[in-house]
Amino acid sequence: MLSKKYSILLSCLMVLLLIMAGCGSNSKEAGGEAREDVITLKFATWHSAESTTTKEYLKPFMEKVTSLTDGRVQFDFYPGEQLGKAADSVNLVASGVADISHFAPAYTPSETALGAVIPGIPGLFETTPQGAQAFFKMSQQSPALEEDYLNNGVRLVSSGLTPFYYIFNSKKEVKVPEDAKGLKLRGAGGVLTSIVEHLGATPVTMPSADLYTAYSSGVLDGVHVSATTVELYDLQEMTDYVTKIKLGTGVHGLVINEKVFQGLPKDIQEVIMQVGEEMGKSITQYDEEKDLKIYEEFVGSGQITEHKLSEDEKVRWQNFYDGFKKKILENKKSDNFDKALEIFLGEIEKVK
Repeated sequence: MLSKKYSILLSCLMVLLLIMAGCGSNSKEAGGEAREDVITLKFATWHSAESTTTKEYLKPFMEKVTSLTDGRVQFDFYPGEQLGKAADSVNLVASGVADISHFAPAYTPSETALGAVIPGIPGLFETTPQGAQAFFKMSQQSPALEEDYLNNGVRLVSSGLTPFYYIFNSKKEVKVPEDAKGLKLRGAGGVLTSIVEHLGATPVTMPSADLYTAYSSGVLDGVHVSATTVELYDLQEMTDYVTKIKLGTGVHGLVINEKVFQGLPKDIQEVIMQVGEEMGKSITQYDEEKDLKIYEEFVGSGQITEHKLSEDEKVRWQNFYDGFKKKILENKKSDNFDKALEIFLGEIEKVK
């Protein structure tokens, strides 16, 4: 009798366990049985957590990727050079110290040679959002895809452009290229310094933090920077003149470790690329609008005198653009550079 009771009890327990297992199975199916474990990516930047770039670009990128993947992708964020300096950004990702990093080709010219030059050539596009979209598309195609990224173990997933650089100075109006001859101007490095040299000015390289002291003491006659940089370092205090002639820009963006990227589910890869492209456009548009507003405030208040170009002067600046482009093509003579530039210009035509 007792044995029979134990048998009945055991049978009931087995039925209960089967019911629970069935419920668990149904619950998994309803919630998505194929759901992967959470993927956490280490994200590095030299910018501080409070910088405009972080607030308007990097954090929104992370938040959107997490949202569009229903929380399957999370980020451990390392701002302020915690994992390395700007010059190390590509190597940090290639070596696995970070999975994804903010980068700027001007800081990594040996790894990203095409990106360090092509978008900085003046006169190739009218607006920085045009340039940013064209650069992103160029970087997804050969030869830029391999030369600047895959050969370094990384993949570009987002790119934006800085505002255009102008010549702000304390000495004279720069109406035509020849007027810049002899001016001591801050050179930002790479192709931007080459622009200053091609003008016949003297480039002076220094950290941005030293600009105010150098400018106010006469070490510099002016600066080759954006209006945003002028305001950031209070350089308007020493500046008397500006000409709104677009003299280059710089790229910044995001690279991800290629092995990490290939190990992600395809839908997550697509989200990262989609969000990256959208955020590159967004930050470029934001920066351009902000820079234009600052520029107009400087000129509108009478704080800085703007020279407006005549038609003849515009022609002379176009000749300068053409001459500089020719010089770059001669110096960078290679099939890859020529092909990448051709693709870039083709993409510009598509977004005009």
